Amino acid sequence: MKKFLGISLLLSLVLFSGCDDEVNNFDLSKDPLSGLIGGADWEYTGGRLLYSTLSNQASGNIYNELLEDPCLKPNTIAAHLQVAFPTAKGNYNLPFINNTGYIRFATPNGGPIYTAAGGFIEIVEVTSFEIVGYISADFDDNNTVQGSFLIQICN
Repeated sequence: MKKFLGISLLLSLVLFSGCDDEVNNFDLSKDPLSGLIGGADWEYTGGRLLYSTLSNQASGNIYNELLEDPCLKPNTIAAHLQVAFPTAKGNYNLPFINNTGYIRFATPNGGPIYTAAGGFIEIVEVTSFEIVGYISADFDDNNTVQGSFLIQICN
């Protein structure tokens, strides 16, 4: 009986530590969010989100500009993603049902904004400081992104 308890305890420690390491050792460089916006190459470098605990929703922008403090970045005319999504861990298909969120491709210089018509977003981890996830979204061949992100919460 003691052997069984010891083996069970050891096995559960290995399983739990394996799950924990996967989130804590999240490596953005393996598959960073990138693609095309308005037909031009685009790669994530940072972003800012506002997080509502009342609606469990986050919304904001994901940029391809190097920013010292993304929370100070107001708006931009450069290509970027406008996002809104639930903050509960899980997978969400695009487009969102009942307009509960969106992934939008904002083309440069105030050009058209396209809402993703297909794909998904996966929320991997939410802390009081950041949200980690994965997006695969497309509107057409000129507006498509895929990859991992870690975005700062700014409120």
